[in-house]
Amino acid sequence: MAYKNKGNALRSPLLQSGYTIENDGYGLLTSRLAYRVDQTRIEANAPKKGDPHPKDPRLKAWKVMWTRDHNDMATIQADYIGFDQGETTTPMISGVGVTQQEPIDTHKLWESEIGGTPAAPKNGATYDATGKFTGFPHSQASKDGGTINLKAYLTPTLAFTGLVYVGSFDIVQSLVANVTKTSSTGQFAGLQLVYKKADGWAVMGPDGKLLWDQLFLDSINYEEFGLVYKISYTVRYFELGFNPKVYLKAK
Repeated sequence: MAYKNKGNALRSPLLQSGYTIENDGYGLLTSRLAYRVDQTRIEANAPKKGDPHPKDPRLKAWKVMWTRDHNDMATIQADYIGFDQGETTTPMISGVGVTQQEPIDTHKLWESEIGGTPAAPKNGATYDATGKFTGFPHSQASKDGGTINLKAYLTPTLAFTGLVYVGSFDIVQSLVANVTKTSSTGQFAGLQLVYKKADGWAVMGPDGKLLWDQLFLDSINYEEFGLVYKISYTVRYFELGFNPKVYLKAK
């Protein structure tokens, strides 16, 4: 008996019923759709990279695969990606708090409680002719103050790591340009990479005139992920702040 084809020849892809759009909770949308089409028309008719999602134009196709079925038919699966709004997600942020050593004469209570000044030293602190602190040698004053050979103290520091998706390589380039820059708001290149803080991320510098930002964009890594860019980054926090004469402020 001769084989007979009946029904729709499916010369154009037919979207199959039922689909899901997933929001990861940070604003990244993903979806997978299935289409049926004649085997001879797969490559000419499969969704192309950048084609809009037929049900939600916020998403665009970025990956396509197909399977050849029986009866000269094929199933196409297309993956779509996009943003809930705008062209960035909300960063996923985590942090690790550690301590690091700092020279004792940088302590904020240095003059008032610990080492005093060259004109009025405290707790056995010594200074050279230029006014530079030279140490706490053995003396009755340093013994009474508990400062013998005191050279450093521990200060808290945080390393914030995060992950954010953006839809433009211009944003990636802007973030790259902000590496080694500082911030008092947690924003770098217009992106909120660290949580906002009511009183800001800044402290008054030792000169009592300039605020020193406490956040520093240490590194970013990025990769193209479909039609978006996946960026991981590290922002460092330093309690004493970063000298604005040495480090430029983020834009």
